[in-house]
Amino acid sequence: MMCLLVESYLPPDFYVEMYGATTHATILLKVFTQYNIMPQLLAKFEELGYPLVNLTARLYLSLFSHTLPEDASMRVLDLFFLEGIHSDKIIFDVTLGYLRSIESQVLQAEDQE
Repeated sequence: MMCLLVESYLPPDFYVEMYGATTHATILLKVFTQYNIMPQLLAKFEELGYPLVNLTARLYLSLFSHTLPEDASMRVLDLFFLEGIHSDKIIFDVTLGYLRSIESQVLQAEDQE
């Protein structure tokens, strides 16, 4: 199913050298910074030395299926089919929801160096 989605519905450049995924991740970071969305979370990712772009690109590459529980992952795929796989709104809304759900855990994280 994932291969069908990737090969048939996503833009060809989405996975080639991760151009599309990293572009979406970079846009999200710029929006978060510009509109001061979740500033503590962004600061914590910087403090830990883990760019938020790495996390969000990983989410996009698997269409959230790698990170979310199966039932939530299926709902996200339903949203893509309902709204259109090219809907940036769905990608950004789901990412925001996911980041809000892990925010308290990330803020409590310690650097393991």
